[in-house]
Amino acid sequence: AGVALRLDTTPPRFRIFPYENYKLAPFEQAVRGLNPLVAVKIRSAAVHASLSLVEETATSIAIDANCRIQILSTISELPRADKEQSAAFIVS
Repeated sequence: AGVALRLDTTPPRFRIFPYENYKLAPFEQAVRGLNPLVAVKIRSAAVHASLSLVEETATSIAIDANCRIQILSTISELPRADKEQSAAFIVS
């Protein structure tokens, strides 16, 4: 798990929590490309269960008629995610 808080926009600079966790480097790089105000990385049984209910080729999970959560294959796809969705599940 990790949190990224944007400190500056030009160039994008982020503070990553917890500090100095080398495993969060790919997360930090992907977040820098997306440039949100805040990003949160979590792993949970609920996310894994949700992903198990959709086809492997699915690009989103419908919550209701007006809301969906996008599905990305890898964290490297995050900079190209739909920022207006405000959420994404990353498969691996």
